[in-house]
Amino acid sequence: MESQDVTALLVSYAYLLGLPLAAVTAHRYLGVKSIFTRKLVIVGTGMWSIAAVRLFSSWEWAIVPPLTLALLFYLSYRYDLVEAIEDSERVNMGLVFFPVAIALLLGLFWRPGSPQDAGYVAVAALMAATWGDTAAALIGRRYGTRRYRMLGHRRTMEGTLALFFVSGVAMAPVLAVMGAIDWHQSVAFALIAATVVSLIEIVSFYGSDNLTIPLAAALTLSLLIRLS
Repeated sequence: MESQDVTALLVSYAYLLGLPLAAVTAHRYLGVKSIFTRKLVIVGTGMWSIAAVRLFSSWEWAIVPPLTLALLFYLSYRYDLVEAIEDSERVNMGLVFFPVAIALLLGLFWRPGSPQDAGYVAVAALMAATWGDTAAALIGRRYGTRRYRMLGHRRTMEGTLALFFVSGVAMAPVLAVMGAIDWHQSVAFALIAATVVSLIEIVSFYGSDNLTIPLAAALTLSLLIRLS
């Protein structure tokens, strides 16, 4: 292990473990509802991926912190340890799936120093779940009036549209800046991927969208980039 990875691990653990602590503080002492503190943790965890590809020198060590977080989140889900990060209906394992998705995408796409390095694809895809899915949940819950059902589960048109637009807006800058892809292509690729993830989210249940959305986005972006 290089010293860079040691430092990266320490910084990552301090940051990632600080997120649920911040959620608990906000929930318990400031009265912030768990729906918001839970999303705070998801957004903070997703944004860590941008730093991860800068901090670590190897993908093998970069996937350790999110996998650790996934284990901790599962224990909290299983034993109801941290109310501030749990789904109120106790059926949603999205908080467990998301760090697994981060580790999976970094392991599949990020190869530091290699011509095959597509870490920006992983980061862009994770932004679809970090911001897009978060917007879908919050806007759908607050403003969703046009409801529809898919396989017995309720969705709102407002939430689905929020997922589409916010995912596209979140992915395009990553492709353009980190991937050095032309802005016109970046926007086009992001909107196509946003369309795919919006369809995937409709049939993803019990929090699995935190896994299916970034995977679908990454595969779509990777294919588009290869064909361009």
